[in-house]
Amino acid sequence: MSGLTRLRKVFTARPVSVTAATTTPIQSESECKPKRRRVKPFHPVPTDFETPEALRNVVDKFKSRCKNPHFRRNAVIYTQFVRKLAKANAFAFIEEIIEAQKQYTEITTEGFIVRLINLYARVGMTDHARKLFDEMPNLNCPRKNMAFSSLLNAYVAAHQYHVVMELFHEISTKYSIQPDVVLFNVLAHALCKMDSLDSALGVLDQMGELDLEPDLITFNTLLAAFYEKRGFDEGEKIWTMMKTRNVEPDAVSYRLRMGGMVGDGRLRDAVELFNVMKLSGVNPDVHCFNVLIKGCVDDDNFEEAKFWYDELLNCGCEPVRSTYATLAPFFTEKGEFDLAFQMCKEAMRDARLIISVEALKQVVEGFVANGMIEEATENEGDAGF
Repeated sequence: MSGLTRLRKVFTARPVSVTAATTTPIQSESECKPKRRRVKPFHPVPTDFETPEALRNVVDKFKSRCKNPHFRRNAVIYTQFVRKLAKANAFAFIEEIIEAQKQYTEITTEGFIVRLINLYARVGMTDHARKLFDEMPNLNCPRKNMAFSSLLNAYVAAHQYHVVMELFHEISTKYSIQPDVVLFNVLAHALCKMDSLDSALGVLDQMGELDLEPDLITFNTLLAAFYEKRGFDEGEKIWTMMKTRNVEPDAVSYRLRMGGMVGDGRLRDAVELFNVMKLSGVNPDVHCFNVLIKGCVDDDNFEEAKFWYDELLNCGCEPVRSTYATLAPFFTEKGEFDLAFQMCKEAMRDARLIISVEALKQVVEGFVANGMIEEATENEGDAGF
């Protein structure tokens, strides 16, 4: 299926109905229900989508629908459309539709421009995002923290961390923006990605100079980097610092610490911390369970791995791709073919969960080696081998 063909699906989406505001007094319960303005759905143009002319027609139709203010509020369809254009390598058209938004009154609001910057960021068009940010004063929209944060995140997503450093250095002198906690968090994230962990830790001092207090995102960013790249003991120093500053950990914090323990061969400590987390009122998410499952697999402990998978389901969590990718080959290796086969079938029901070819190959080879030809063939067909 070509990139142009994939564009067809986005136009069948129905824009979200926008509730009309009312200034009349509420007289009864029936009058409490605001009227909904119906927005005409954006249907695909009647073309084959396989020619430049067809794509040109699609873009023109989208731009025409943008004249409707209710359509312009639908951020989801904008995102879907830009992604489809990117898959079709139609980046010039992405610039064209975003440039067309400058004619509308919303362009003077920071939130709308942030949406457009984020669209450029999603498809790696960082130069265009920078250009739009620089144009904000000419569009009668002051450059503020939210837009600057979106621009920095665009460069982080594109792995252009040096640009983040340059921009942040100019934040006060060139842009007259006073950095806040959110901006410092982006800076710390970029420094961690650059493996400049000492500089990332130094961000706390920079925040202190401006009387800013690091928040949970600050510490989770540091925890992730230090546990992974500096080892358990160094990660524990960040954990202690977070607790000293009375920043309460969330499920992400606990999961990162548990991961540090598992990586250091302390699976029992990770299990104990899991129980502490629950007693403290923090609900574990699927990734917390995955840390314990991975630890059990690394310890070659089938019973424990199965126990934590069952606990995951009992807690109402939905398995994710990494859950299946870890357990399906492990169950196959342990001769638990029914379990492995069931997990593969579950993963195949959702395109977001399909495990890697390499992991699935291990399962298929295990089925074949044990005479489960029908199961192997079913999985091979689903995986597209």
